Parts: sequence; structure tokens; C-alpha cells
Amino acid sequence: MSVWKLRRTLRPRVRVPSRWRSLALSVALFGIIAEHAAAEDSLPRQHYSEFKTHAGRGYSLATYFYKPYPDYRGYKYHYVVCPSDHPEHLYLYNPIARTYYGRMLVVGTRVTGYQSLPPSARSSTLEEIADGEFQTQTFLPGIPEAADREAMMPPPPEAIEALQPF
Repeated sequence: MSVWKLRRTLRPRVRVPSRWRSLALSVALFGIIAEHAAAEDSLPRQHYSEFKTHAGRGYSLATYFYKPYPDYRGYKYHYVVCPSDHPEHLYLYNPIARTYYGRMLVVGTRVTGYQSLPPSARSSTLEEIADGEFQTQTFLPGIPEAADREAMMPPPPEAIEALQPF
């Protein structure tokens, strides 16, 4: 008897039906997808990046990340701009529309108010917007594109505090 035949007789090959292999692969893949979805669902609906100072350009910039609705996959974003000559204001910029649409009023390390710009006064540069164009509101606007009207959260005090030594 040859070595090859002896091996085959001692250890016969077990064939797993293809439907069982497909089922095992499907279950494993489903587990990976479910784990990824659960991890994404635990992320906050809105948050800010740290402010990065661009001293040569005269401003600091943070990114405001948001989900238009709670189960939205991923994030959309707007920018928050703090000019060095107006550290008491945080201007909100929509990169899709390429316009500023409002500003937050800052006292110390807290946002104390919000002023919106009517659509006719919105512009792509702050120089083109007069101070008188801003309309005072007592609350922050809703999350952009959100139907549930949940309010936009202000930047955390520690992020604003990092701007103070401008």
C-alpha cells in the first residue's frame, strides 16, 4: 500500500456542505456588521473638534460635527471661526453654502447668546457683513438640517478657554 493511500484511510477527508459554510460565513459577517453599527450608535449626535489657531491668518478654527437625525450614518460638519480681532464672537460657517449664518456671543469661557443672519445678509466673508445685520436670539439654533429641532450645543468651555491667550 502506498503512503498516499495509507494517509487517506487513516484520516478521511470530511466535506462540509457548502450551505453550512455559507451559513457560518453569513453569521460571522452579520456579527461584524452589528458590532460596527452598535459602536457608531454610541457616538454623540454633535461635537466639536479642538480649535486650531492660524496666527498668520488672524483666526482660530474648529469643526462642528453633527448628525441631522439620531440614526444618521457618519457626520456632517460646519466650521466655527474665531477672529483674533473679535474673540468675543464665534462665527458659524456653512461650507456647502459657503456662507456665514450666525455667531455665538462669548463671555469668559461660556457662550451667552446667539445672533443669526437673515438669508439676504449672509456672505462668504466676514468683512462684507455689517454688525447691524445680526439679529439677536435668546437660544442657539437647531442642529442644521434636523427635523426634530434639537438645539445646537455650544463649544465646551475648555475649547473656548484655549482661545483666550490669542
